[in-house]
Amino acid sequence: MVKALTPQRPSPAATRADRSVGVLEMAVRRHVRIDLELASDIQPVFAQATILTLAGSVLTLQLSDGVNRNRLLAQTGPLRGRFTIDGRRFEFDADLADDPVVARENLLALRRPTALRSIERRRVARRRLQNSSQVTIRPDGAGNVVEAGLLNLSDFGLACRIARKDAEPLRTGTPVRAGFSLHEAGGAFDLGARVVNLTPASDGMWIAGLEFDR
Repeated sequence: MVKALTPQRPSPAATRADRSVGVLEMAVRRHVRIDLELASDIQPVFAQATILTLAGSVLTLQLSDGVNRNRLLAQTGPLRGRFTIDGRRFEFDADLADDPVVARENLLALRRPTALRSIERRRVARRRLQNSSQVTIRPDGAGNVVEAGLLNLSDFGLACRIARKDAEPLRTGTPVRAGFSLHEAGGAFDLGARVVNLTPASDGMWIAGLEFDR
């Protein structure tokens, strides 16, 4: 009697790995923007880049203007990359790769990440404020203060409108303190945060997204 073979289901780890490969390949096809920092959380190095290619074991990035490539190459630990695709945020850790083909000053080669981690946002309603409150943004280590209009708020972060001239000291990844008051909450808040995006608006202002420190 021949015993029927029951097909084995892939393990959860294998399923996650397959999903990670699909997300990374999609990010390459779309050339998504990516934020880079040190994975060690010690002396973080923030930079922005665009995912260009994935060939074999090498992931190639094109660094944004103004990024110091030599400073990135001098790091001894892995870099952490974070990007958003279809409204979901992912991160990975990867070491620098020795790739003689990537010799241009605005390119960076990383070893292909073995896995992606999904960054789950807190499931909370984002409150859109009818009467725009003010938010005071203070970049860490800097004496200048940026005044902005608070657009919406959740326990994950906030969005605000900033004049173009006031947005100049801010960069993606900049650690800041955000101070604001909510009359309906009956109090003032002063929270640590990080700039996660800066987007020009049609009226010449800038929209800044801040993510609160966990």
